[in-house]
Formats: sequence, structure tokens, C-alpha cells
Amino acid sequence: MDLIERLKSAEQNTAGMFEIDEDTICALVDTLEAKAKDISQLKSDLKLANDRYENRTPTQWAYDQACAAIEKHRNRADDAEKKLSELESSE
Repeated sequence: MDLIERLKSAEQNTAGMFEIDEDTICALVDTLEAKAKDISQLKSDLKLANDRYENRTPTQWAYDQACAAIEKHRNRADDAEKKLSELESSE
């Protein structure tokens, strides 16, 4: 009988407490301790992943691409301002 079945089959005494044998209690404690270790490991893994995400730096390629895009848009804005200025002065 597995742990869940043993817990389900426990009977209540007159005080409203469940009568659970020592082996079932030990199995329950072992299960809970194992789950606590699993949770602790998951929290640690999550913290490491979060730290990697927060402390990441762009690659040189990504930095160069961002700079190129900024320069492209800056040149387009400069050209647009120049054309606008030419249009306004020709009026």
C-alpha cells in the first residue's frame, strides 16, 4: 500500500485525531523532506538563472548592430531636417 493509501485509510479516534502508524509517519516525513530538498534546489536554480539574466552583457556583434541602427536613424533624421529646412527656405 502506498503512502497516500495508508493516510487515507487512517481512522479518527474519539478526540478527532487520526491514528497513523509509525512507519506511515516516517514515510510521510521522508517524502516531505525530499520535497523540501527539491524546492530548495529549484529556488537555487531560479536564483542562478535570474542572476545570469540580470548580469548579462551584450555581445560585441549586438553592440555593433545597435550602434549601426542608431547611426542609420540619426542620418535619416539629419536628412529629413535638411530637406525640411530647404523646403522652408524656398518658400
